[in-house]
Amino acid sequence: MADELADVLEREIGVSEQPPGSNDGVRVREYLRSAGILDPEPWCSAFVHWGCEQIGKPGFGAWTPSWNQSSLEIDKPERSAWGLVWFPKLDRYGHIFVVTKVFENGMIETVEGNTNIDGSREGTGVFKRIRTTQAHRYFKHR
Repeated sequence: MADELADVLEREIGVSEQPPGSNDGVRVREYLRSAGILDPEPWCSAFVHWGCEQIGKPGFGAWTPSWNQSSLEIDKPERSAWGLVWFPKLDRYGHIFVVTKVFENGMIETVEGNTNIDGSREGTGVFKRIRTTQAHRYFKHR
């Protein structure tokens, strides 16, 4: 069976920016280049784009709002779906994650790039996080 998006991205847990806070590093540059970005930039979406390429599916670039693909929207989170986080101060989706596990208590486990242990959208690496399922939109390649 081919790898799912979550499988590929979970193997990246522990990748970190070099130096921390720089949006740079050997592996981070690979993610960015996959989405057409050549200089250090915020990379959460480029991380997911890179993962999609690894499984032979199209990604939607390094701009988080471009991942809002209504034809791929699903009703509830499931493994390998991506979720978008709305940031009212930005008036747009400002962060993306991929679901690795759905819990019965309404929480999800995710893998995220350009975050940190505290959950920043401008973090330092690839981490697993626990999130509530509410207030996010979910999408998945079929």
